[in-house]
Amino acid sequence: IDLRNVRGVRTGNALELTGLTVLLGPNGSGKSTVLEGLFLGSTRQPAAALGRLTRRRRQTWNGARWFLHGGPDAVGEISAFWADGAIVTRRIAFIDSVPRSHLQTRLVEQGAPGPYSSLEVTRKRPTSSSELPSTAAFAADNAYVAEDNETELPQFPFVRLVDPSDGEPLHDLYSRAVRAGLRAQVLEQVRAVVPGVLNMEVLTETSQPRLFLTFANGAVPATLAGDGVASMLRTAFELAACREGSTALLEEPEVHQHPRSLLWGAKSIVAAVERGVQVILTTHSLELLDLLLGELATLGEDHLAKACVVRTKLIDGELRTVRISGTDASDARTDLQEDLR
Repeated sequence: IDLRNVRGVRTGNALELTGLTVLLGPNGSGKSTVLEGLFLGSTRQPAAALGRLTRRRRQTWNGARWFLHGGPDAVGEISAFWADGAIVTRRIAFIDSVPRSHLQTRLVEQGAPGPYSSLEVTRKRPTSSSELPSTAAFAADNAYVAEDNETELPQFPFVRLVDPSDGEPLHDLYSRAVRAGLRAQVLEQVRAVVPGVLNMEVLTETSQPRLFLTFANGAVPATLAGDGVASMLRTAFELAACREGSTALLEEPEVHQHPRSLLWGAKSIVAAVERGVQVILTTHSLELLDLLLGELATLGEDHLAKACVVRTKLIDGELRTVRISGTDASDARTDLQEDLR
């Protein structure tokens, strides 16, 4: 991945990624921007991706205005490089909507508050052929309307951004994991973390489907089992739904997690990597890093070689990285601990 003028990153050299890439660094060092750049650079719906990435920062008013480094006159650029040699470069820019665009008009009709702004994404192409830009319009509260117009997209693997606090309903994710044949694996993980769970079921509540955890004396909605359980379930379901050749982007999967839950989270991440899913994650947890490397080490040196640790630092908008192979990460643990402690 290569980034220019995205969030706090003014420039960032191409970052090489492996089957499991762990991004480490202090707050504000560009880790989340790398994940968001990967998502936006590789998704097949970039306008909708811009909307989701802006909505993630709910606490920021007029969030879209802060997406590009350098302000409204800047042009962002993200290049995603794939193992088969394909390269996709997307450019992101603000557009003036005077008169108001039809997308902004839809926001007004929905009652979303102004002021409004719009971002468009265009794809650099090797030929002179052109296509309509993909566009997202935003309200001040980060509500958005997206219109994706890309055509003739390369057949990229599926890329999924896993946000422990946002995304599809848990019952939909659980259903996908069951269809993928991974119900027993996920249930084992839940039972190890939540004592007394007998099963997971999709039941109706006020005619709406909900995921429930069932116990000997009844059932409760999974969302009431605690923030840690809900985020663990979401991550486990999302990983289970990823098929071979796809990529999962995880931001701080350790959030809200008990150490026992962290162990099973590490197991599910390594299991996904072993199924051929590329996993790229950010973390501030030395415990999670140790668990991931330990799980890979039990499988052998060749499995450790699938992993790398990348230390990030942001200096005056320049993203600087140091890449350490999985086999060398144990030797570098003291240095890595300085980043995390």
